[in-house]
Order: sequence, then structure tokens, then C-alpha cells
Amino acid sequence: MPKGFDIHMLGTNGVFKYTDDMTLAKEYLKMLLLTPKGSLLGDPLYGTTLVQLLGLPNDFITEQLVIDDIYEAVITYMQEITLLRKNIVITRDRGKVDITLTYMYNKNGQNDMLSIPLLEVQSVN
Repeated sequence: MPKGFDIHMLGTNGVFKYTDDMTLAKEYLKMLLLTPKGSLLGDPLYGTTLVQLLGLPNDFITEQLVIDDIYEAVITYMQEITLLRKNIVITRDRGKVDITLTYMYNKNGQNDMLSIPLLEVQSVN
């Protein structure tokens, strides 16, 4: 990901809009987390196993696997942000899982949040 400059991207209405590094980092983080591990030809370790973990029981062990997977991917591929394990929050409710990350963008010290909703998770009774 380019660092140290801002990019103008073509908006939905055909007008260029201003996009800063923090916004790009958030999009890059979302792309990293939703890319299946092994799908990038040049780097088979890039991505996460979140998609594969959807089929596992919705319990504490799976929750810890998800947290570990996210944390390892972020510390390996996202040096521009700081994420602590305790700031990866997983909310489970009737077959739905929401993952919320609160992280610090290192360039300016600002905190940001990313929420990723996941569906079709088995419930353990």
C-alpha cells in the first residue's frame, strides 16, 4: 500500500473525491481480513481463514481461533496500524457473528473502528 501521499479516486457520481491514507488503510484492512488465506498467488499466507471458520461451532474455541487469525494477519501485513487482541470483539447472536476491530492508525495516532458482519454460523446449545 502506498504510504505518505493522498490519492484522488473516482467517486460514484463521476467526480474525483479526496481519499486519505487512513481511509485507504481501513479498506486495505477489510480486504486483508476478507481474503481467504492461500488465494493470493504471490503470497499464500496473505489473508485469513474467516470463511473456513464459519462452518465451525459458534463457541469460545472458535472465537479464539478467529481472534488469533485476525491478530496474526494484522501484525504481519498491516504495520501502519496497531491492534491489540483485546480490541477484537466478537458478538454472537442466533447464527450471526459480528467482528469489530478498534485499532490505532500509527501515522496520526487516531483510533478507528472496522465492523465486519458474518452470517451462517452454527450455534452450539
